Amino acid sequence: MPGADIATVTENGLQDMHAVMKGKPVVDCHQGGWGLAMMSVVGGWTKIRLTKPVKAEDTTQDRDVPSGPVLIIMAFGPDRTISYHQSNRKIATHTFYNGNVVIPETVEADFAVDILMRNYTVPSQTTTYACASFDVEGALGAAKYHAIKFHPVIREGRGYNVHHILMFGCAELQPTFEKYIDVGAEGDGCRMGFECRRYLLWGWAAGGHDMTLPSNAGIPFGPNTKNTKIIMEFHYDNPLQTSGAVDDSGVTVSFTKTLRPDEAGFYNIGDPFVQTKTPIPPLKDFTIKFDCGTPCTSKMTGPVTVLGTWIHMHTIGIRGALQQYRNGELAQTLASVDYWDNSMQRFVPVEQGLMTIHPNDTLRTVCNYYDPTTVAVNFGPATTDEMCMGFLLVYPLSNVPGTVCGPLGTSSMCGPMFVEGTAAVSDDTPLPPRWGECTNTIYDPASPGDGVAAAQWSSSISLIAMLLAVAL
Repeated sequence: MPGADIATVTENGLQDMHAVMKGKPVVDCHQGGWGLAMMSVVGGWTKIRLTKPVKAEDTTQDRDVPSGPVLIIMAFGPDRTISYHQSNRKIATHTFYNGNVVIPETVEADFAVDILMRNYTVPSQTTTYACASFDVEGALGAAKYHAIKFHPVIREGRGYNVHHILMFGCAELQPTFEKYIDVGAEGDGCRMGFECRRYLLWGWAAGGHDMTLPSNAGIPFGPNTKNTKIIMEFHYDNPLQTSGAVDDSGVTVSFTKTLRPDEAGFYNIGDPFVQTKTPIPPLKDFTIKFDCGTPCTSKMTGPVTVLGTWIHMHTIGIRGALQQYRNGELAQTLASVDYWDNSMQRFVPVEQGLMTIHPNDTLRTVCNYYDPTTVAVNFGPATTDEMCMGFLLVYPLSNVPGTVCGPLGTSSMCGPMFVEGTAAVSDDTPLPPRWGECTNTIYDPASPGDGVAAAQWSSSISLIAMLLAVAL
């Protein structure tokens, strides 16, 4: 896992390491970034307790432990040799709190509803987009509810991968939409999505986890909302072209009958409709940027609070960021992933009050790529293509003019399916180094293993801690 701050443990003790690429980790020049507090073997089980300073003393090869959700990866093997772990791994998210973070309240839901794909037979092709529609009003009845938690239900080990799932609310239905209500699935590009105005309600991508709203906010469902009918879009990745596999993945949505003060929703920025025509050149750093500027944000009726962020790219992305500009100056970085991994995407909650978007702000989405092959990569819908998107969960959503901001041909309207934004701008600015070593050699992605790169962190970057514990 590139970017991981690693501790390896054997019967000989602990070694402090880090990862510069997918492969064998590199030993830190200066040990002491991790501590081994306890190790015991009881009944065939090896128990290990590790400690790590919140502030790293050696910032070139150790990482700080940030406040907020942190990915922790654990792996083990049969002996002291470090090799590929195969299925001997576990991934978890743990939230660390400092004195400036308010621990969220635990609010019980009144009921939960499973919204699942209806036993869809995944085609024996590499990439498939399939959609299913649901009548939420018919399922929930005549009352209005707030959704407060979304728990992904992902089926694995069936010969295919669920790359991502998107849930859209539908408003202003066309008469032709009726034929899609509560149908099983449609795998021909999801035409049903063009029979209404779509609003993103929830999303999941590989590596994602639960999305839980704070106690003052909920996403509305039911009568007198835009979310009486919904569409679930599934992106299936079937690289081995397995035939006959059946999927019933989806999401469990928890609802409360007690309506909350604020109604929230997603604002999609970057390149929502994948309009980029510039291919990513091979064997070269490549940066692409999108601005959601004043043509959209000037139509905001008031400020909105950011509750969470999500950056989306595919397999050759290496870094991503969502930035907020005000009066031409960088106000803050809303989200940043310094070591991108397509299988580790996730929604990142934000403490209320830390991030507020005001009318006339500019929201910039920045994606960095490195294509290690000799063939250029295009932007497009397949997993082997690339994307560059950002998602902001905000409230009150009513202050935002629509839910999408980004390029769409020559369109100059803000709102669902109609967007405003600058065209993509690419540049060849070299990316800063990331890990450092004793000799200060720089890790070059074109020749992995020749060196490592110096650290450049911000407080918004998440730590990825990997524990390689060898069974004794």
